[in-house]
Amino acid sequence: MRVDGKEVNVMKVLGSTVWLAAAGGVVMDCSDSPTPPATEDGGAEGGTEDAATAGAADPRVADLVPASPETDAAGSRALWRPVPGVPRGDLETLGDGTGTVPWIGALDTVYRWNIDVWTRVALPSSGHPYAIWAGGSEDVWAVGRGGTAWHWSADGWREFETGVDGGLNAVWGTAATDSWAVGDDGTILHFDGTAWSPAPAPDDRTLRAIHGSGPNDVWAAGDRGALLHWDGTSWTSFDSGTTGGLRGVWCAASDDAWAVGEEGTILHWDGEHWIRTDCPTGVNLSAVEGRSANDIWAVGAEATILHWNGTEWTEERNPCPPTRSFFDVTVGSTGDVWAVGSCRVMRREP
Repeated sequence: MRVDGKEVNVMKVLGSTVWLAAAGGVVMDCSDSPTPPATEDGGAEGGTEDAATAGAADPRVADLVPASPETDAAGSRALWRPVPGVPRGDLETLGDGTGTVPWIGALDTVYRWNIDVWTRVALPSSGHPYAIWAGGSEDVWAVGRGGTAWHWSADGWREFETGVDGGLNAVWGTAATDSWAVGDDGTILHFDGTAWSPAPAPDDRTLRAIHGSGPNDVWAAGDRGALLHWDGTSWTSFDSGTTGGLRGVWCAASDDAWAVGEEGTILHWDGEHWIRTDCPTGVNLSAVEGRSANDIWAVGAEATILHWNGTEWTEERNPCPPTRSFFDVTVGSTGDVWAVGSCRVMRREP
């Protein structure tokens, strides 16, 4: 996706595994110890893992010293803490995965977390992934710049033809034979297990996010208040009540969905209408995801992290300064929450 003209990406989690992709550049490392840069020559060819998967002696991984628990002003253990050992770069994309192994990415490279070590895994071709989603540990999609789509399986990464040249900003699906990707100028693509094909779009507004509760209930959100719905037969445009850009969407059920966007916009779908909900901040929000109808998270500019408890949205403190931003959030099945942005990667344990 793009926020305020800057290319940023999307983070999701299935089970307890996390995938991350990132834009280039050096940003502040919020961990207690410095993070040396990852080298450009490390990593396996053709989408396989490095031979070295653990150990501080491997020069291709970042520092391995776990971050010390942060404390709040009262001296209590903070809920949000930086994830240690993250390779340098403007880390802005965290993606889905299942199992127990997180993943992180920078430009055309992804890294696998293996016993406190980041192991480099190369994409089969140059490119910039904007979003990652997984239906399983061996069924992962990455999409991005220039209409590129890569699939991860037991054999590593494989690039797929999409037939589009514009950016693909988000990807999500329900099964190996049912995945969706959305992007620039209203692009909507569907993967049937064999190939990507275009789907008729109601308009040409750029789409930034996609999520659903099932194969016949999928929402896409994007520029100028775009909210599109797939009912299993066709895509239909809905009135969002706003002309501001929407950057995130998440569905708990067919009658319970959320969308977030510019200037603290938070919208809720009740099965019939999208209704604006009170928000404790006016900053731009970039992503939303939850674990249940009463446990939902949203993130955005000025290091903003919001939580919905089923009754109201409240803001949570975290170690990042307000000069930094979060671009995405994801929730694991065990209740741990990950947030990523220009303040690197933050994690909140249950």
